[in-house]
Amino acid sequence: MALGAVAVAVTLVGACSTSRAMVDEGDNGNSVRVGIGQVLEVRVPSNPSTGYSWQAVEVPDFLAFDETVEFESDAGPDVVGAGGTEVLRFTVEGDGTGTLRLEYLRPWEADTPAIEVYEIEVTAR
Repeated sequence: MALGAVAVAVTLVGACSTSRAMVDEGDNGNSVRVGIGQVLEVRVPSNPSTGYSWQAVEVPDFLAFDETVEFESDAGPDVVGAGGTEVLRFTVEGDGTGTLRLEYLRPWEADTPAIEVYEIEVTAR
């Protein structure tokens, strides 16, 4: 009986890990294939203490942006001003192909161009 519970737990963990597709700064300018229902997780370097943050400026119709952006510090939670990784998530709601474009900027500086751009071609089936 206990062995059956372990098999179910392993199956669930496996199912959870396949429901997410991750890309990072090394994928900038490339393409990614995702499945409907998956979450596309974009992990890009960031330092929010500078005022800069990643903004989703072009999102294909078939992706839904989860506006809860997370920041993971490279130095730990007690270190102020450290850089790290900003994590943006998009749920794949349909099929299609389109460009996902993120810009690293200070949101309140409307007339100032982004200091970095992240683009990836997304194909969902």
